[in-house]
Amino acid sequence: MLGNVNVEIRRKVFDMMKEDRYEAYVHDVPGSDVVVEDSAVVVCYYGKDEARLDSTKKALGLFKLYKAKAGEMVFVESQLDEADAEVRDAAEDAGFAYYFVKADPDSEGLYIREALMNFGARRTSAEKIVFLDSDIGFCNPYWLQNVSLTLDGCDMS
Repeated sequence: MLGNVNVEIRRKVFDMMKEDRYEAYVHDVPGSDVVVEDSAVVVCYYGKDEARLDSTKKALGLFKLYKAKAGEMVFVESQLDEADAEVRDAAEDAGFAYYFVKADPDSEGLYIREALMNFGARRTSAEKIVFLDSDIGFCNPYWLQNVSLTLDGCDMS
């Protein structure tokens, strides 16, 4: 049954993409109260693009809706000025520990995402870290459990 639901979800999302409709697609699936203790989710956001800001807030809404919880959840935002930070409330409401990093104007566009990922990774002690762009949301509320179980079967030595 769940496999058929996932196929239906993928088909609807693919149809939206073909029509150049990039918007959050929410499928009414009950969330999971499971906390994946050995994992951390690190999400990074930088910039002032309104479409990306809107997508980020929708993606954070999916985290809250589906109750996707890692043992540690870190959200790192960077702007040139802290007064421009716009996602603190949405990140904290979705269960993330929020950090602001002041951007250096001389490094604009140069590996900012990677620096933010490293900053976030240093704030967690989890065995498994999932790095996400801020505007990524998942249709499957069990995605984090699935990722963790998949990594359990990988030789990481």
